[in-house]
Amino acid sequence: MSDDVFYLLFISTALAFCNWSNVQKTRRSLARKACHTGLYASRIDTAVEDAANILVKRLHEDIQVDETSSYQGIKYNLQVACSNVFFDFFCSQTYDGQTDKEYQHVIKLFDDIFWEINQSHPTDVLPVLAPVFYSHLKHVANMGKSIRTFVIDRVIKPHM
Repeated sequence: MSDDVFYLLFISTALAFCNWSNVQKTRRSLARKACHTGLYASRIDTAVEDAANILVKRLHEDIQVDETSSYQGIKYNLQVACSNVFFDFFCSQTYDGQTDKEYQHVIKLFDDIFWEINQSHPTDVLPVLAPVFYSHLKHVANMGKSIRTFVIDRVIKPHM
């Protein structure tokens, strides 16, 4: 993994839940410059193409097994494809969503976190209520920590 791709991975994880401080604004600016130029255009094209090919194959397999192919199966295969585009672009590696149990758990955590983000929560409007929702907010924070642990253990440590 090249240093600039490693740096982009680091920035992207820091941007996910930023608080818009000056440091976060600088990181966002750096990431935008790197991601919105032609610098990595072919890399993202390759990642998307590879994930799309695997996705089509998985969906075809699901339809062969069950012609009524469930929403959950389609959703999961799409989540794996999107996740692998991210990991391929930033980490130069992908994971098997069918056999890798740890990766399956990370996919579930991402789904849960994005569901939480897209729901209205009383603390979004009244942050003073955070102590009332402490256990729930801690649970969401722990999901983020689990994802971070996966990235550190499976991506960063092998490259150190």
